[in-house]
Amino acid sequence: MNILTRPAIGAIEDALRREGKAGGGVRISVTGGCSGPKYEMTIETDPGPDDTVIEIREVKLFVAADNMEALVGVTVDYAQGGDGSGFIFESPEGGVGTSASAQGCGCGKSCSTAPSR
Repeated sequence: MNILTRPAIGAIEDALRREGKAGGGVRISVTGGCSGPKYEMTIETDPGPDDTVIEIREVKLFVAADNMEALVGVTVDYAQGGDGSGFIFESPEGGVGTSASAQGCGCGKSCSTAPSR
């Protein structure tokens, strides 16, 4: 399943605290995009009925059954730099997407972060 780096875990923990949703989780979902998968993350209080819940430190990942296969082996990292900060998704096939911007995407929509609920 997913591998979260330490920076990604820390960033998610911080986001949950900022949103007042400590104890909640983050939904990671995948849809198709013009140049590969589109990754989305949303902060949620509870998992859905068909979700797999993965707990890492204080972080809970909620993944719907129909997204599990698409996320096998995906590494989620978090980076900060001069161009901003964001989550980076790297697939085992070598594809990279980012939730901060649509770098490498012709349509500008293959990588995004959905607003928290």
